[in-house]
Amino acid sequence: MKEKAYAKINLHLAVKEKRADGYHNIESVMFSVSLCDEIKVLVCEKKKTGSSQLEIEAYGRFASVIQDLPLEDNLVYKAFILFFENVSYNVYMKIRLSKSIPAGAGLAGGSSDAAAMLRLLNRIFHCYNFRQLMALSSKIGADVPFCLQKKAAFCTGTGNNISVYKRLKLSLWVVIVFNDFHISTKEAYQKVLSCNSHYDSCSKIKELIYLLDFGHYYNSFENYAIEKYPEIASVKKFMYDYGAIFSLMTGSGSSVVGYFKSKQTACKAAGFMNEKGLVSVVSYLI
Repeated sequence: MKEKAYAKINLHLAVKEKRADGYHNIESVMFSVSLCDEIKVLVCEKKKTGSSQLEIEAYGRFASVIQDLPLEDNLVYKAFILFFENVSYNVYMKIRLSKSIPAGAGLAGGSSDAAAMLRLLNRIFHCYNFRQLMALSSKIGADVPFCLQKKAAFCTGTGNNISVYKRLKLSLWVVIVFNDFHISTKEAYQKVLSCNSHYDSCSKIKELIYLLDFGHYYNSFENYAIEKYPEIASVKKFMYDYGAIFSLMTGSGSSVVGYFKSKQTACKAAGFMNEKGLVSVVSYLI
């Protein structure tokens, strides 16, 4: 049994006020894209005694992300343990996790893996309805609820209030550039308000997506990221030079996304950027 874990991109990301719990409220337009990790079940057995156990065999381009991470810090493991907390039996499972999404890139790779694990476990054991599964996902991380449902959405709160775009099908291709540096999300949140306090979200930000009107969209983290890593601005310029209709850093960075109207144009742009030594992939909106 297999389950795909699709990367997340932010077409818009506005950081709002800080909450009493230490998190920030956000407004964001999120999409899932075809770039994905994949979880495959190798062994799955119910246990009469002991506790539930998970073994993860990682491979692929970014396997080292998993191999270098303590198991208890892995979001897939956290999803696994959380899933069985209120179940009357224990499980031993071994999975193979194919990593195509880099870590620390603003693409929610770990969150998407956790969401895929929850979906996969529920397909096997049928323990929860979708609403209950969403409640579990929110305990793991801010991006996990969006990744669980995978559909384009306008997200508020910490990202857990999800308003799905119904009947939305944007025929856009994206080029994602993986920069070879990581940006600390914690540090980005500490800097974001002082860097972007002059911004205010457009009241119609949710509706503009249907018009492909991206003029009001922005990423609150981008100014800080560009101050620290000017390469981000250079990548955005390349995107526009090669035909992008819009380009923006995703999440707290460091990946940059360019939006293109055709696969041909996107592939050409990715080819040009790869020639410049930039690592890029072509993907499409789910």
